[in-house]
Amino acid sequence: MTAEAPTKTVVVPPPAATPRPSQAPVDVGAVLGRYRLLHRLGHGGMATVFLGRKVGAAGFEKLAAIKVIHPHLAAEPDFVEMFLDEARIAARLHHPNVVQILDLGEADGRYYMVMEYVEGDSVASLAKALADRGERLPLPAALQIVDDAAAGLSAAHALQDADGNPLHLVHRDVSPHNLLVSKDGWVKVVDFGIAKAVGRRSTTLTGQLRGKVPYMAPEQARGEPLDARTDVFALGVVFWELLAGRRLFEGKTEAAVLERVLACEVPRLSEVPDAVVRVVERALAADREDRYPDADALRRDVRAALLEATAGEDPRRVLAAELDRVLGDKIAYTRAQISASSGRYPEPPTNPDIFVPPPSATGTSPQPRPRWPYVVFPLAGAAAAVAYLLAVRSAPPGDGQAVPAARPAAPAEPSTPKPPARVPITINTDPQGAAVVVAGAPHPTPTPTTLSLPRSDQPVTLELSLPGHVPRTVQVVPATAGSYDFVLRPNAPAATPIRLQQRTEGLPTKARRRTRTAPATTRPKPPTDEAPGPTKEGEAPATARPTLAPMPDFERIARDPSSRHQPGPSDR
Repeated sequence: MTAEAPTKTVVVPPPAATPRPSQAPVDVGAVLGRYRLLHRLGHGGMATVFLGRKVGAAGFEKLAAIKVIHPHLAAEPDFVEMFLDEARIAARLHHPNVVQILDLGEADGRYYMVMEYVEGDSVASLAKALADRGERLPLPAALQIVDDAAAGLSAAHALQDADGNPLHLVHRDVSPHNLLVSKDGWVKVVDFGIAKAVGRRSTTLTGQLRGKVPYMAPEQARGEPLDARTDVFALGVVFWELLAGRRLFEGKTEAAVLERVLACEVPRLSEVPDAVVRVVERALAADREDRYPDADALRRDVRAALLEATAGEDPRRVLAAELDRVLGDKIAYTRAQISASSGRYPEPPTNPDIFVPPPSATGTSPQPRPRWPYVVFPLAGAAAAVAYLLAVRSAPPGDGQAVPAARPAAPAEPSTPKPPARVPITINTDPQGAAVVVAGAPHPTPTPTTLSLPRSDQPVTLELSLPGHVPRTVQVVPATAGSYDFVLRPNAPAATPIRLQQRTEGLPTKARRRTRTAPATTRPKPPTDEAPGPTKEGEAPATARPTLAPMPDFERIARDPSSRHQPGPSDR
Protein backbone atom coordinates (compact mmCIF):
# COMPACT_ATOMS: atom_id res chain seq x y z
CA MET A 1 0.00 0.00 0.00
CA THR A 2 1.53 3.29 -1.06
CA ALA A 3 0.73 6.83 -0.04
CA GLU A 4 1.21 8.91 -3.17
CA ALA A 5 2.87 8.78 -6.57
CA PRO A 6 6.33 10.26 -7.03
CA THR A 7 5.19 12.65 -9.75
CA LYS A 8 2.45 14.30 -7.86
CA THR A 9 2.32 18.07 -8.38
CA VAL A 10 1.74 19.93 -5.23
CA VAL A 11 0.93 23.66 -4.85
CA VAL A 12 2.59 25.22 -1.80
CA PRO A 13 0.97 28.56 -0.85
CA PRO A 14 2.85 31.35 0.92
CA PRO A 15 3.32 30.59 4.61
CA ALA A 16 1.22 32.18 7.30
CA ALA A 17 2.52 35.19 9.13
CA THR A 18 3.27 33.20 12.29
CA PRO A 19 3.66 29.51 11.36
CA ARG A 20 3.70 26.93 14.10
CA PRO A 21 7.05 25.26 14.83
CA SER A 22 7.67 22.03 12.96
CA GLN A 23 7.01 18.88 14.95
CA ALA A 24 9.37 15.93 15.15
CA PRO A 25 8.67 13.20 12.57
CA VAL A 26 6.46 10.33 13.63
CA ASP A 27 7.99 6.87 13.38
CA VAL A 28 7.22 3.22 14.00
CA GLY A 29 6.45 2.51 17.65
CA ALA A 30 4.78 5.85 18.33
CA VAL A 31 1.19 6.17 19.50
CA LEU A 32 -1.35 8.44 17.84
CA GLY A 33 -4.63 8.51 19.68
CA ARG A 34 -5.58 4.91 20.35
CA TYR A 35 -3.34 3.46 17.63
CA ARG A 36 0.18 2.11 17.87
CA LEU A 37 2.20 2.52 14.64
CA LEU A 38 3.67 -0.86 13.68
CA HIS A 39 5.05 -0.63 10.16
CA ARG A 40 5.56 1.98 7.44
CA LEU A 41 3.47 1.28 4.36
CA GLY A 42 4.19 4.26 2.14
CA HIS A 43 5.62 7.74 1.99
CA GLY A 44 4.53 10.61 -0.23
CA GLY A 45 4.98 14.33 -0.62
CA MET A 46 2.13 15.18 1.74
CA ALA A 47 1.89 12.36 4.27
CA THR A 48 3.24 9.03 5.46
CA VAL A 49 1.03 5.94 5.77
CA PHE A 50 1.65 3.51 8.64
CA LEU A 51 0.11 0.21 9.58
CA GLY A 52 -1.38 0.67 13.03
CA ARG A 53 -3.10 -1.45 15.64
CA LYS A 54 -5.94 -0.38 17.90
CA VAL A 55 -6.10 -2.34 21.16
CA GLY A 56 -9.36 -2.54 23.06
CA ALA A 57 -10.90 -4.40 25.95
CA ALA A 58 -10.71 -8.20 26.27
CA GLY A 59 -7.80 -8.43 23.84
CA PHE A 60 -9.71 -6.84 20.94
CA GLU A 61 -7.36 -5.70 18.16
CA LYS A 62 -8.06 -3.78 14.97
CA LEU A 63 -5.54 -3.13 12.19
CA ALA A 64 -5.83 0.10 10.24
CA ALA A 65 -3.84 2.29 7.89
CA ILE A 66 -2.84 5.55 9.61
CA LYS A 67 -2.12 8.48 7.31
CA VAL A 68 -0.04 11.14 9.11
CA ILE A 69 0.57 14.56 7.57
CA HIS A 70 4.25 15.57 7.40
CA PRO A 71 5.34 17.74 10.36
CA HIS A 72 6.79 20.49 8.17
CA LEU A 73 3.40 20.82 6.40
CA ALA A 74 1.33 20.94 9.58
CA ALA A 75 2.01 24.70 9.78
CA GLU A 76 0.58 25.28 6.28
CA PRO A 77 -3.16 26.02 6.66
CA ASP A 78 -3.94 25.07 3.05
CA PHE A 79 -2.30 21.66 3.42
CA VAL A 80 -4.09 20.97 6.68
CA GLU A 81 -7.42 21.98 5.12
CA MET A 82 -6.74 19.76 2.11
CA PHE A 83 -5.97 16.87 4.46
CA LEU A 84 -9.16 17.42 6.44
CA ASP A 85 -11.20 17.78 3.24
CA GLU A 86 -10.04 14.36 2.12
CA ALA A 87 -11.38 12.84 5.34
CA ARG A 88 -14.69 14.73 5.14
CA ILE A 89 -15.31 13.67 1.55
CA ALA A 90 -14.16 10.06 1.77
CA ALA A 91 -16.05 9.50 5.04
CA ARG A 92 -19.30 9.88 3.08
CA LEU A 93 -18.38 7.06 0.70
CA HIS A 94 -19.49 3.57 1.63
CA HIS A 95 -18.63 1.21 -1.21
CA PRO A 96 -16.65 -2.06 -1.41
CA ASN A 97 -14.40 -0.52 -4.08
CA VAL A 98 -13.49 2.60 -2.06
CA VAL A 99 -11.16 2.58 0.94
CA GLN A 100 -13.23 3.43 4.00
CA ILE A 101 -12.28 6.32 6.31
CA LEU A 102 -12.68 5.20 9.93
CA ASP A 103 -11.50 8.14 12.01
CA LEU A 104 -9.82 11.54 11.94
CA GLY A 105 -7.80 13.00 14.78
CA GLU A 106 -5.17 15.44 15.96
CA ALA A 107 -2.69 14.65 18.73
CA ASP A 108 -0.25 17.30 19.91
CA GLY A 109 -0.40 19.15 16.58
CA ARG A 110 -0.10 15.96 14.50
CA TYR A 111 -3.03 15.39 12.14
CA TYR A 112 -3.79 11.79 11.24
CA MET A 113 -6.46 9.88 9.36
CA VAL A 114 -7.46 6.30 10.14
CA MET A 115 -8.36 4.26 7.07
CA GLU A 116 -9.36 0.73 6.26
CA TYR A 117 -6.28 -1.46 5.95
CA VAL A 118 -6.06 -3.30 2.63
CA GLU A 119 -3.71 -6.27 2.88
CA GLY A 120 -2.08 -6.27 -0.51
CA ASP A 121 -0.37 -3.59 -2.58
CA SER A 122 -1.01 -0.93 -5.20
CA VAL A 123 -1.56 -1.49 -8.89
CA ALA A 124 1.60 0.58 -9.45
CA SER A 125 3.72 -1.85 -7.41
CA LEU A 126 2.18 -4.82 -9.19
CA ALA A 127 2.76 -3.34 -12.66
CA LYS A 128 6.35 -2.38 -11.83
CA ALA A 129 7.17 -5.82 -10.46
CA LEU A 130 5.81 -7.41 -13.64
CA ALA A 131 7.74 -4.97 -15.83
CA ASP A 132 10.96 -5.82 -13.99
CA ARG A 133 10.33 -9.46 -14.90
CA GLY A 134 9.58 -8.59 -18.51
CA GLU A 135 5.95 -9.67 -18.10
CA ARG A 136 2.50 -8.14 -18.51
CA LEU A 137 -0.64 -8.50 -16.47
CA PRO A 138 -3.05 -11.08 -17.94
CA LEU A 139 -5.98 -9.55 -19.76
CA PRO A 140 -8.66 -10.89 -17.32
CA ALA A 141 -6.75 -9.37 -14.37
CA ALA A 142 -6.41 -5.99 -16.13
CA LEU A 143 -10.12 -5.97 -16.95
CA GLN A 144 -10.96 -6.80 -13.33
CA ILE A 145 -8.88 -3.87 -12.08
CA VAL A 146 -10.66 -1.42 -14.39
CA ASP A 147 -14.06 -2.95 -13.55
CA ASP A 148 -13.58 -2.48 -9.79
CA ALA A 149 -12.03 0.97 -10.14
CA ALA A 150 -14.90 2.15 -12.35
CA ALA A 151 -17.40 0.88 -9.77
CA GLY A 152 -15.66 2.87 -7.01
CA LEU A 153 -15.48 6.02 -9.13
CA SER A 154 -19.12 5.68 -10.12
CA ALA A 155 -20.07 5.68 -6.43
CA ALA A 156 -17.90 8.76 -5.86
CA HIS A 157 -19.42 10.63 -8.81
CA ALA A 158 -22.93 9.92 -7.52
CA LEU A 159 -22.18 11.14 -3.98
CA GLN A 160 -24.72 13.52 -2.42
CA ASP A 161 -24.79 15.69 0.68
CA ALA A 162 -27.13 15.24 3.65
CA ASP A 163 -29.90 17.12 1.82
CA GLY A 164 -29.68 14.98 -1.30
CA ASN A 165 -27.84 17.58 -3.41
CA PRO A 166 -25.16 16.17 -5.74
CA LEU A 167 -21.58 17.04 -4.77
CA HIS A 168 -20.25 16.64 -8.35
CA LEU A 169 -17.20 14.90 -6.94
CA VAL A 170 -14.21 14.44 -9.25
CA HIS A 171 -11.24 12.45 -7.95
CA ARG A 172 -8.68 14.26 -10.20
CA ASP A 173 -5.87 11.86 -9.20
CA VAL A 174 -6.81 8.44 -10.59
CA SER A 175 -3.56 6.55 -11.11
CA PRO A 176 -2.05 3.10 -10.43
CA HIS A 177 -0.70 4.41 -7.11
CA ASN A 178 -4.21 5.18 -5.86
CA LEU A 179 -5.69 1.80 -6.78
CA LEU A 180 -5.08 -0.87 -4.12
CA VAL A 181 -5.34 -4.62 -4.79
CA SER A 182 -6.18 -6.87 -1.85
CA LYS A 183 -4.83 -10.41 -1.51
CA ASP A 184 -8.33 -11.60 -2.47
CA GLY A 185 -8.24 -9.74 -5.78
CA TRP A 186 -10.47 -6.79 -4.86
CA VAL A 187 -9.50 -3.31 -6.08
CA LYS A 188 -10.25 -0.19 -4.02
CA VAL A 189 -9.87 3.50 -4.88
CA VAL A 190 -7.96 5.56 -2.33
CA ASP A 191 -6.65 9.12 -1.79
CA PHE A 192 -9.30 11.79 -2.31
CA GLY A 193 -6.87 14.45 -1.07
CA ILE A 194 -7.19 16.69 -4.13
CA ALA A 195 -10.73 15.74 -5.13
CA LYS A 196 -12.98 18.51 -6.44
CA ALA A 197 -16.41 18.74 -4.85
CA VAL A 198 -19.12 21.26 -4.09
CA GLY A 199 -18.75 22.65 -0.58
CA ARG A 200 -15.09 21.81 -0.29
CA ARG A 201 -13.25 24.29 1.95
CA SER A 202 -9.78 24.18 0.41
CA THR A 203 -9.43 25.63 -3.08
CA THR A 204 -7.08 25.33 -6.01
CA LEU A 205 -5.23 28.44 -7.10
CA THR A 206 -6.06 29.62 -10.59
CA GLY A 207 -3.62 28.31 -13.16
CA GLN A 208 -2.19 25.61 -10.86
CA LEU A 209 -2.40 21.93 -11.73
CA ARG A 210 -3.39 19.24 -9.27
CA GLY A 211 -2.70 15.59 -9.93
CA LYS A 212 -0.15 13.39 -11.66
CA VAL A 213 0.70 14.76 -15.08
CA PRO A 214 1.01 11.39 -16.93
CA TYR A 215 -2.61 10.60 -16.00
CA MET A 216 -4.22 13.97 -16.66
CA ALA A 217 -6.93 14.51 -19.21
CA PRO A 218 -6.25 17.25 -21.79
CA GLU A 219 -8.87 19.55 -20.28
CA GLN A 220 -7.27 19.08 -16.84
CA ALA A 221 -3.86 20.01 -18.25
CA ARG A 222 -5.40 23.12 -19.80
CA GLY A 223 -6.91 24.17 -16.48
CA GLU A 224 -10.50 23.89 -17.69
CA PRO A 225 -13.52 22.91 -15.52
CA LEU A 226 -13.59 19.18 -14.78
CA ASP A 227 -16.30 16.55 -14.52
CA ALA A 228 -16.63 12.79 -14.25
CA ARG A 229 -15.24 12.29 -17.75
CA THR A 230 -11.88 13.54 -16.50
CA ASP A 231 -11.64 10.54 -14.17
CA VAL A 232 -12.76 8.28 -17.03
CA PHE A 233 -9.79 9.47 -19.10
CA ALA A 234 -7.34 8.85 -16.23
CA LEU A 235 -8.67 5.34 -15.74
CA GLY A 236 -8.33 4.83 -19.50
CA VAL A 237 -4.64 5.72 -19.22
CA VAL A 238 -4.25 3.13 -16.46
CA PHE A 239 -6.05 0.57 -18.64
CA TRP A 240 -3.81 1.28 -21.65
CA GLU A 241 -0.63 0.98 -19.57
CA LEU A 242 -1.71 -2.34 -18.01
CA LEU A 243 -2.30 -3.79 -21.48
CA ALA A 244 0.82 -2.31 -23.10
CA GLY A 245 3.20 -2.80 -20.18
CA ARG A 246 4.64 0.71 -20.47
CA ARG A 247 3.83 4.37 -19.94
CA LEU A 248 1.44 6.08 -22.33
CA PHE A 249 2.65 9.67 -21.93
CA GLU A 250 6.42 9.72 -21.40
CA GLY A 251 9.02 12.48 -21.37
CA LYS A 252 12.33 13.45 -19.80
CA THR A 253 10.75 16.37 -17.99
CA GLU A 254 7.32 17.10 -16.62
CA ALA A 255 6.89 19.82 -19.24
CA ALA A 256 7.57 17.29 -22.01
CA VAL A 257 5.00 14.91 -20.53
CA LEU A 258 2.49 17.76 -20.35
CA GLU A 259 2.98 18.44 -24.07
CA ARG A 260 2.20 14.80 -24.87
CA VAL A 261 -0.90 14.95 -22.69
CA LEU A 262 -2.14 18.01 -24.56
CA ALA A 263 -1.40 16.38 -27.93
CA CYS A 264 -3.24 13.21 -26.75
CA GLU A 265 -1.78 10.87 -29.35
CA VAL A 266 -2.67 7.31 -28.25
CA PRO A 267 -0.93 4.44 -30.07
CA ARG A 268 -3.18 1.55 -31.01
CA LEU A 269 -2.74 -1.53 -28.84
CA SER A 270 -1.57 -4.75 -30.44
CA GLU A 271 -2.35 -8.33 -29.42
CA VAL A 272 -5.52 -7.12 -27.70
CA PRO A 273 -9.08 -8.09 -28.70
CA ASP A 274 -10.86 -5.49 -30.81
CA ALA A 275 -13.65 -5.14 -28.25
CA VAL A 276 -11.12 -4.13 -25.61
CA VAL A 277 -9.34 -1.75 -27.99
CA ARG A 278 -12.63 0.03 -28.69
CA VAL A 279 -13.22 0.50 -24.95
CA VAL A 280 -9.74 1.96 -24.43
CA GLU A 281 -9.99 4.29 -27.43
CA ARG A 282 -13.35 5.69 -26.34
CA ALA A 283 -12.12 6.24 -22.77
CA LEU A 284 -9.05 8.09 -24.12
CA ALA A 285 -10.85 10.36 -26.59
CA ALA A 286 -9.21 13.79 -26.63
CA ASP A 287 -12.59 15.53 -26.78
CA ARG A 288 -14.57 14.72 -23.67
CA GLU A 289 -17.78 14.77 -25.69
CA ASP A 290 -16.55 11.61 -27.45
CA ARG A 291 -15.74 9.76 -24.21
CA TYR A 292 -17.93 7.68 -21.96
CA PRO A 293 -20.32 10.04 -20.15
CA ASP A 294 -19.46 8.54 -16.77
CA ALA A 295 -17.62 5.68 -15.07
CA ASP A 296 -20.74 3.53 -14.98
CA ALA A 297 -21.02 3.55 -18.78
CA LEU A 298 -17.34 2.59 -19.03
CA ARG A 299 -17.91 -0.27 -16.61
CA ARG A 300 -20.74 -1.74 -18.67
CA ASP A 301 -18.49 -2.13 -21.72
CA VAL A 302 -15.61 -3.44 -19.58
CA ARG A 303 -17.84 -6.15 -18.09
CA ALA A 304 -19.03 -7.14 -21.55
CA ALA A 305 -15.40 -7.50 -22.68
CA LEU A 306 -14.63 -9.36 -19.47
CA LEU A 307 -17.19 -12.04 -20.23
CA GLU A 308 -15.62 -12.63 -23.65
CA ALA A 309 -12.02 -12.65 -22.42
CA THR A 310 -12.34 -14.90 -19.37
CA ALA A 311 -13.83 -17.99 -21.01
CA GLY A 312 -15.25 -19.24 -17.73
CA GLU A 313 -12.17 -18.28 -15.68
CA ASP A 314 -12.65 -16.18 -12.55
CA PRO A 315 -10.78 -12.91 -13.26
CA ARG A 316 -10.65 -11.96 -9.58
CA ARG A 317 -8.89 -15.21 -8.78
CA VAL A 318 -6.44 -14.56 -11.64
CA LEU A 319 -5.65 -11.12 -10.21
CA ALA A 320 -5.18 -12.52 -6.68
CA ALA A 321 -2.85 -15.23 -8.02
CA GLU A 322 -0.73 -12.67 -9.88
CA LEU A 323 -0.45 -10.52 -6.77
CA ASP A 324 0.64 -13.49 -4.67
CA ARG A 325 3.11 -14.72 -7.30
CA VAL A 326 4.81 -11.35 -7.82
CA LEU A 327 4.43 -9.58 -4.48
CA GLY A 328 3.75 -12.46 -2.11
CA ASP A 329 7.10 -12.09 -0.33
CA LYS A 330 6.47 -8.41 0.33
CA ILE A 331 3.02 -9.10 1.77
CA ALA A 332 4.44 -11.91 3.92
CA TYR A 333 7.08 -9.52 5.29
CA THR A 334 4.36 -7.11 6.39
CA ARG A 335 2.55 -9.97 8.09
CA ALA A 336 5.75 -10.88 9.91
CA GLN A 337 6.10 -7.31 11.11
CA ILE A 338 2.59 -7.47 12.53
CA SER A 339 3.30 -10.75 14.31
CA ALA A 340 6.61 -9.53 15.69
CA SER A 341 4.99 -6.41 17.11
CA SER A 342 2.54 -8.40 19.25
CA GLY A 343 3.43 -7.83 22.90
CA ARG A 344 6.40 -5.62 22.01
CA TYR A 345 4.72 -2.40 23.10
CA PRO A 346 2.38 -1.58 25.96
CA GLU A 347 -1.24 -0.86 25.22
CA PRO A 348 -1.95 2.60 23.79
CA PRO A 349 -3.41 5.19 26.17
CA THR A 350 -7.12 5.82 26.17
CA ASN A 351 -6.77 9.57 25.58
CA PRO A 352 -6.91 10.12 21.79
CA ASP A 353 -5.23 13.53 22.05
CA ILE A 354 -1.95 12.25 23.46
CA PHE A 355 1.09 11.59 21.30
CA VAL A 356 3.51 9.03 22.70
CA PRO A 357 6.92 8.83 20.96
CA PRO A 358 8.51 5.44 20.24
CA PRO A 359 10.08 3.72 23.26
CA SER A 360 13.55 4.23 21.76
CA ALA A 361 13.10 7.96 22.15
CA THR A 362 11.71 7.99 25.67
CA GLY A 363 13.70 5.13 27.20
CA THR A 364 12.38 1.66 27.87
CA SER A 365 11.11 0.65 31.25
CA PRO A 366 12.99 -2.13 33.06
CA GLN A 367 11.68 -5.50 32.04
CA PRO A 368 11.13 -8.31 34.62
CA ARG A 369 14.06 -10.71 34.69
CA PRO A 370 13.14 -14.10 33.21
CA ARG A 371 13.25 -17.18 35.40
CA TRP A 372 14.85 -19.67 33.02
CA PRO A 373 18.51 -18.52 33.55
CA TYR A 374 18.34 -19.66 37.20
CA VAL A 375 17.67 -23.19 35.99
CA VAL A 376 20.19 -23.21 33.16
CA PHE A 377 23.10 -21.67 35.03
CA PRO A 378 23.39 -24.45 37.71
CA LEU A 379 23.21 -27.12 35.02
CA ALA A 380 25.84 -25.31 33.01
CA GLY A 381 28.09 -25.11 36.11
CA ALA A 382 27.82 -28.84 36.80
CA ALA A 383 28.63 -29.65 33.19
CA ALA A 384 31.70 -27.40 33.36
CA ALA A 385 32.94 -29.15 36.54
CA VAL A 386 32.64 -32.61 34.98
CA ALA A 387 34.50 -31.43 31.89
CA TYR A 388 37.29 -30.01 34.05
CA LEU A 389 37.80 -33.31 35.98
CA LEU A 390 37.95 -35.29 32.77
CA ALA A 391 40.51 -32.89 31.34
CA VAL A 392 42.74 -33.17 34.45
CA ARG A 393 42.67 -36.99 34.42
CA SER A 394 43.51 -37.18 30.73
CA ALA A 395 46.41 -34.68 30.95
CA PRO A 396 49.97 -36.19 30.92
CA PRO A 397 51.79 -36.27 34.29
CA GLY A 398 53.85 -33.18 35.11
CA ASP A 399 52.12 -31.07 32.54
CA GLY A 400 51.17 -28.05 34.54
CA GLN A 401 50.98 -25.58 31.67
CA ALA A 402 47.68 -23.93 31.22
CA VAL A 403 45.81 -24.59 28.06
CA PRO A 404 45.82 -21.39 25.98
CA ALA A 405 42.43 -19.91 25.51
CA ALA A 406 40.93 -19.99 22.09
CA ARG A 407 41.85 -16.94 20.08
CA PRO A 408 38.81 -14.76 19.64
CA ALA A 409 37.61 -14.43 16.12
CA ALA A 410 38.74 -11.27 14.41
CA PRO A 411 35.96 -8.77 14.15
CA ALA A 412 34.47 -8.55 10.72
CA GLU A 413 35.55 -5.49 8.85
CA PRO A 414 32.68 -3.11 8.51
CA SER A 415 31.42 -3.08 4.99
CA THR A 416 31.59 0.23 3.21
CA PRO A 417 28.10 1.65 3.20
CA LYS A 418 26.69 2.22 -0.21
CA PRO A 419 25.97 5.81 -1.09
CA PRO A 420 22.30 6.61 -0.70
CA ALA A 421 20.22 6.51 -3.83
CA ARG A 422 19.37 9.91 -5.25
CA VAL A 423 15.92 11.00 -6.28
CA PRO A 424 14.89 13.81 -8.64
CA ILE A 425 12.86 16.62 -7.06
CA THR A 426 11.39 19.17 -9.48
CA ILE A 427 11.04 22.71 -8.13
CA ASN A 428 8.79 25.24 -9.85
CA THR A 429 7.81 28.73 -8.77
CA ASP A 430 5.10 31.14 -9.72
CA PRO A 431 6.50 33.30 -11.26
CA GLN A 432 9.40 31.28 -12.65
CA GLY A 433 13.09 32.18 -12.77
CA ALA A 434 13.79 32.12 -9.02
CA ALA A 435 17.25 31.31 -7.68
CA VAL A 436 17.44 28.17 -5.54
CA VAL A 437 19.77 27.56 -2.61
CA VAL A 438 19.83 23.94 -1.41
CA ALA A 439 20.94 23.49 2.22
CA GLY A 440 23.09 26.62 1.94
CA ALA A 441 24.60 25.75 -1.48
CA PRO A 442 23.43 27.76 -4.54
CA HIS A 443 21.87 25.67 -7.30
CA PRO A 444 23.14 26.61 -10.79
CA THR A 445 19.78 26.57 -12.56
CA PRO A 446 16.79 28.81 -11.76
CA THR A 447 13.27 27.49 -11.58
CA PRO A 448 11.81 25.43 -13.07
CA THR A 449 14.66 23.07 -12.22
CA THR A 450 15.22 19.52 -11.02
CA LEU A 451 17.33 18.76 -7.95
CA SER A 452 19.13 15.45 -7.41
CA LEU A 453 18.88 14.85 -3.66
CA PRO A 454 19.94 11.83 -1.57
CA ARG A 455 16.94 9.70 -0.69
CA SER A 456 15.89 10.53 2.86
CA ASP A 457 12.82 10.86 5.06
CA GLN A 458 14.15 14.10 6.54
CA PRO A 459 13.14 17.45 5.01
CA VAL A 460 15.69 19.46 3.01
CA THR A 461 15.64 23.25 3.33
CA LEU A 462 15.45 25.35 0.16
CA GLU A 463 15.77 29.12 -0.18
CA LEU A 464 13.94 30.72 -3.11
CA SER A 465 14.60 34.28 -4.22
CA LEU A 466 13.41 36.34 -7.16
CA PRO A 467 14.00 40.06 -7.70
CA GLY A 468 10.91 42.04 -6.79
CA HIS A 469 9.45 39.21 -4.69
CA VAL A 470 9.55 38.17 -1.05
CA PRO A 471 12.19 35.43 -0.47
CA ARG A 472 10.88 32.10 0.80
CA THR A 473 12.43 29.34 2.89
CA VAL A 474 10.68 26.03 2.23
CA GLN A 475 11.26 22.33 2.83
CA VAL A 476 10.91 19.24 0.64
CA VAL A 477 11.12 15.56 1.59
CA PRO A 478 13.25 13.55 -0.89
CA ALA A 479 11.77 10.20 0.10
CA THR A 480 10.42 9.70 -3.42
CA ALA A 481 10.71 11.58 -6.67
CA GLY A 482 8.25 14.43 -6.80
CA SER A 483 7.35 17.88 -8.01
CA TYR A 484 6.71 20.94 -5.86
CA ASP A 485 5.22 24.31 -6.86
CA PHE A 486 5.82 27.35 -4.69
CA VAL A 487 4.13 30.74 -4.96
CA LEU A 488 6.30 33.84 -4.52
CA ARG A 489 4.58 37.01 -3.36
CA PRO A 490 5.61 40.34 -4.94
CA ASN A 491 7.21 42.96 -2.75
CA ALA A 492 4.94 45.70 -1.47
CA PRO A 493 5.35 48.76 -3.75
CA ALA A 494 7.44 51.51 -2.18
CA ALA A 495 5.52 54.64 -1.18
CA THR A 496 6.19 57.43 -3.68
CA PRO A 497 6.42 60.87 -2.00
CA ILE A 498 3.95 63.36 -3.40
CA ARG A 499 5.41 66.83 -3.84
CA LEU A 500 2.82 69.56 -3.72
CA GLN A 501 3.54 72.89 -5.38
CA GLN A 502 1.33 75.73 -4.27
CA ARG A 503 0.43 78.59 -6.56
CA THR A 504 -0.02 81.94 -4.93
CA GLU A 505 -0.11 84.03 -8.08
CA GLY A 506 -3.33 85.96 -8.28
CA LEU A 507 -4.37 85.33 -4.66
CA PRO A 508 -5.26 88.18 -2.32
CA THR A 509 -2.47 89.56 -0.16
CA LYS A 510 -3.69 87.97 3.08
CA ALA A 511 -4.04 84.58 1.38
CA ARG A 512 -0.50 84.89 -0.01
CA ARG A 513 0.86 85.64 3.43
CA ARG A 514 -0.83 82.55 4.90
CA THR A 515 0.57 80.42 2.10
CA ARG A 516 4.12 81.61 2.70
CA THR A 517 3.93 80.66 6.39
CA ALA A 518 2.61 77.11 5.68
CA PRO A 519 5.26 74.40 5.23
CA ALA A 520 5.60 72.96 1.74
CA THR A 521 7.78 70.34 0.13
CA THR A 522 8.73 72.70 -2.69
CA ARG A 523 9.35 76.40 -2.23
CA PRO A 524 6.66 78.32 -4.16
CA LYS A 525 7.65 80.71 -6.87
CA PRO A 526 7.34 84.33 -5.70
CA PRO A 527 4.37 86.15 -7.17
CA THR A 528 4.95 88.58 -10.00
CA ASP A 529 2.79 90.96 -11.91
CA GLU A 530 4.63 90.38 -15.15
CA ALA A 531 2.79 88.44 -17.75
CA PRO A 532 4.64 85.50 -19.30
CA GLY A 533 6.67 86.49 -22.34
CA PRO A 534 5.31 85.64 -25.75
CA THR A 535 6.52 82.45 -27.38
CA LYS A 536 7.83 82.30 -30.91
CA GLU A 537 5.72 80.70 -33.55
CA GLY A 538 6.25 76.95 -33.69
CA GLU A 539 7.82 76.75 -30.23
CA ALA A 540 6.29 74.87 -27.32
CA PRO A 541 5.31 76.85 -24.26
CA ALA A 542 7.78 77.01 -21.38
CA THR A 543 5.89 74.36 -19.43
CA ALA A 544 4.26 71.27 -20.85
CA ARG A 545 1.79 70.96 -18.02
CA PRO A 546 -1.53 72.79 -18.47
CA THR A 547 -2.11 75.48 -15.84
CA LEU A 548 -5.25 77.22 -14.76
CA ALA A 549 -5.79 80.88 -15.63
CA PRO A 550 -4.50 83.20 -12.87
CA MET A 551 -6.95 84.77 -10.49
CA PRO A 552 -7.59 88.48 -11.14
CA ASP A 553 -5.47 90.90 -9.17
CA PHE A 554 -8.20 92.65 -7.25
CA GLU A 555 -5.78 95.21 -5.70
CA ARG A 556 -4.62 96.41 -9.11
CA ILE A 557 -8.20 96.58 -10.38
CA ALA A 558 -9.09 98.71 -7.36
CA ARG A 559 -6.23 101.15 -8.14
CA ASP A 560 -6.83 101.24 -11.91
CA PRO A 561 -10.39 100.25 -12.99
CA SER A 562 -9.33 100.43 -16.64
CA SER A 563 -7.16 97.31 -16.14
CA ARG A 564 -10.18 95.14 -15.34
CA HIS A 565 -10.09 93.57 -18.80
CA GLN A 566 -6.95 91.51 -19.44
CA PRO A 567 -6.22 90.54 -23.06
CA GLY A 568 -6.64 86.82 -23.59
CA PRO A 569 -6.13 84.40 -26.48
CA SER A 570 -9.60 85.16 -27.85
CA ASP A 571 -8.75 88.86 -28.18
CA ARG A 572 -5.80 88.26 -30.51
